[in-house]
Amino acid sequence: MDVHRLLSSHMAGYFGLGLARCLPPKAGFKFCDWIARRTATDSSLAFVQGIRSNQLAISGGMLDQAALDERVEGVLRHTVRAFYLLFHYLRNDAALRGFLELDEALEQLILQSRAQREGGLLVLGVHMCYFDLALQGLARRGLRAFALSLPETTPAIDWQHSLRQRAGVEIVPATPHNLRWTVERLRAGEIGVTGIDRPIPNGKYKPHFFGRPANLPVHYIQLAINAGAPVQLLAPVVNEQGRIRVLAAPQLEMVPCADRREELLVNAERVLAQAEQFIAAHPEQWGMTWPVWNEVESNKA
Repeated sequence: MDVHRLLSSHMAGYFGLGLARCLPPKAGFKFCDWIARRTATDSSLAFVQGIRSNQLAISGGMLDQAALDERVEGVLRHTVRAFYLLFHYLRNDAALRGFLELDEALEQLILQSRAQREGGLLVLGVHMCYFDLALQGLARRGLRAFALSLPETTPAIDWQHSLRQRAGVEIVPATPHNLRWTVERLRAGEIGVTGIDRPIPNGKYKPHFFGRPANLPVHYIQLAINAGAPVQLLAPVVNEQGRIRVLAAPQLEMVPCADRREELLVNAERVLAQAEQFIAAHPEQWGMTWPVWNEVESNKA
């Protein structure tokens, strides 16, 4: 089995879980950083190529070869460290809760998720490296929400979902039936969670993201429109003290347009503009490994 297949397999998850539980944080971080350095140099790996092209695009093509190499290693370092921390503290509820620095907006979100609401809220996530660690902490702080997942999964994704479910997060595959059910649940006052930046290569719509048409979904906009629900973007980032701050953008109500295509694109680009600010402020913590822009290659903008 090559490195890419290993890292994409559920067996890698079991191996990583066992290893992370044995290694104390100081040794664990050293091992994570060694993995990041070794992996970042292998440009034959599809996910390394994806990171390179994405990071080059969000920099506006301003990274030279050395800077791009350093940025890719940084993304991988945060990615591997995030998984290490999640695996090491998976059975330690107090530690997972303690990683989070919650501001008033997040405290209110947790309280609202446990109260009767007249209308729902669709929480949108950016694929920052510490997303899963933050989700585990939020669930253990009392957040009640259901999360939309890909309709088709792999053993590795199923294993990742099992970790989320263990924390009390309900996973709902995004099938046509479940999307209709999602609208009903949002109308009933529940909180749903979905991602915004995992690319769909053959998507019908291509909203602009960092100034380029991107292969990104707009399904969350249709859900919000159908449910009459606002959306709120969250992006968890780690600070210098090793704690996670969940950045929360202001809630957005959907802007109606006469043309459906325009309505989806206008509102998606409003959300993506918020995401751009979070990612630009913490580029090495944007853990997207799939190429978001087809025309961007790792050696040119």
